[in-house]
Amino acid sequence: MPTSSPPSDLAAINHKIVADGEILPAVTLKDGSRVQTGTVATLLHNIRLYNVGERGPVEHELAAAIPTLFKVGLFDLFPPSEWIAGDNPGRRRVGELALACLGDST
Repeated sequence: MPTSSPPSDLAAINHKIVADGEILPAVTLKDGSRVQTGTVATLLHNIRLYNVGERGPVEHELAAAIPTLFKVGLFDLFPPSEWIAGDNPGRRRVGELALACLGDST
């Protein structure tokens, strides 16, 4: 499994979906690892942005979420191949990034 990116990186990225003054916490999982909350919600937000043509920072933010999504089991429930299937470009990009992350961890 890919290693998680530091929660502080995702905290800055995930902050874009919350109101000013709100803070999304990092939580400790039973295995002792820490993950940043809000990652899935921010992923969905960024997929919408990607689908309307945004690139650059949005692509970086999608990629930054991948290790946490592996850690919380999202790709066990919906494997990268399912993300790639279909005609949604943002969803496809997440699947491609997940596959690339798997390739980097072997």
